[in-house]
Parts: sequence; structure tokens; C-alpha cells
Amino acid sequence: APFEAAPQPEPSRPELPTSWTEHPAGLLTALQDVMQVTDNSSLRYALGCVQLNGQDGTLAATDGRQVLTHAGWQFGFTDEILVPATKVFGCKEFAAANSVRIGRTEQQLVVQIDAWKSFLTLNRTGRFPGIADLLAAVEQAPTRLVLQRHDREFLVDNLPRLPGGAEDSREVTVELNG
Repeated sequence: APFEAAPQPEPSRPELPTSWTEHPAGLLTALQDVMQVTDNSSLRYALGCVQLNGQDGTLAATDGRQVLTHAGWQFGFTDEILVPATKVFGCKEFAAANSVRIGRTEQQLVVQIDAWKSFLTLNRTGRFPGIADLLAAVEQAPTRLVLQRHDREFLVDNLPRLPGGAEDSREVTVELNG
């Protein structure tokens, strides 16, 4: 008698959200940016995660030395959630995305990019630093530097060429003297 393999159970499919919010493709860039500002080695805080704040529509991440936030999003939920950082949003296949949607289940954040769905398991036990409090303190700082777009682009292009530019967290002195 010929050998027959035992039938395998069909894998369970993840739960899909019941509602979705539509977003411009710029959300993928924002997600990719914040996902890069994380640190999996922290034991005290969930710095390997990105926070999505549905109340004020922000994405936030920190590695304990720097903070990056993106604001102006409508996620379709009002609480704060944490999802693990991933590099998936930087995939070249998503560069020309036409449709970006976000939905949420009890266990996952689902990001749909065209026909692809990425399921990010919610981190329900991790603690995230109080970024809003930190940024509020910065707003009250006596000295503040605001750079125009062309100045920011100049710095991004030229800082890596300076001594120590290849090192993470290398100090830069900016004189604010008038």
C-alpha cells in the first residue's frame, strides 16, 4: 500500500479588525522612522516598543537617549498601545503603496498595506516612559532651537562626514548666541 501522510490541521487565521482607518502612505514612513528609535536591551521600560496614542494621534519611540514622535494621525481607538518594533515597514515593496489602513483587535494592531497585512501583537505588560511629560518640559525650556527645513537637510547630509559621525550618540555642540 502506498504511504499516505496524515492530514494536517489547517492553521488558524488571525482575527481581523472589525473597523479600519484609512491613512496616507506617509504613515509607513512615520512607522519606519519611529521603529528605528528603539532599544530592546532596556529592562525597566518597554523601549523595544513603539507607542501609538489614539487620544492625541501620535506615534512615539525612544531608546532612552532620544525621542521621536509623529503627530496628526487618526487611529480609530482612544487608548495608548505598545507594539514591538519591526523593520517590515521599510520594505522596498511598500515604497509605492497605494493604500494604508490600520485596524485593531483585542490582541493585535493590524497594518494593511495594499493587499499585505502585518499583525503586531500588543505589549500589554510593558511600561513606556512618559514622553508627553518630557516634551512638555522641553516646551517650557528657556532656550529652544528651531531649524528651517533646508537647515535640517544640510545637517542630516553633513553630520555623518564630521569626526565621530559614524558613532551613535556622538555629541554635537550648537552655539545659540544670537
